[in-house]
Amino acid sequence: MDEIDPKHASTLDAPTFWLIANQLNARTEAQRLQYIQAGFPPGWVKATRAAFKLSPRRLEQLLNVSMSTLERRQRDLQPLDMVASERLDRLADVALQAAAVFNDHAVVSRWMVSSHSALGDQTPLRLCETEIGVRQVRRLLQAMARTNDEYPPRPCREPCHRATARLLQWPRSGQSHD
Repeated sequence: MDEIDPKHASTLDAPTFWLIANQLNARTEAQRLQYIQAGFPPGWVKATRAAFKLSPRRLEQLLNVSMSTLERRQRDLQPLDMVASERLDRLADVALQAAAVFNDHAVVSRWMVSSHSALGDQTPLRLCETEIGVRQVRRLLQAMARTNDEYPPRPCREPCHRATARLLQWPRSGQSHD
């Protein structure tokens, strides 16, 4: 699991990430590319950190920039560089895809920072650092979405995610447990 820093994860800022991600998703690729090239606003960092409860060290790794640089950019209201902006764009895109599968932002936030055997025991957040990694996460989410469509979950007594509910079901007759 990625390092989590609950002290710096305001629940008021987490919804901001999802709002920004949805607004970004509504843009064309050409518009998104312009935003990346111009550099995302520094407020994105705070919203991302809150949404995923990231430690300073993990945030530095994700964005490939030091905390002192991030703090200076926020203080001086300077946009992020292209690398950090592109990584945030990828993260937002993948997070929205996961939200379509899980239907719960809190579940997505936990899922993104948890390691998964289907991803080589890496976290989806870590894989968002590269385009190749993001493709792996997208394939997993697509498989989970197909599973949700093929095997609708039985009702749960407590709120749960459809893919989690699917894992708790027995296979249909004629299907193996694998």
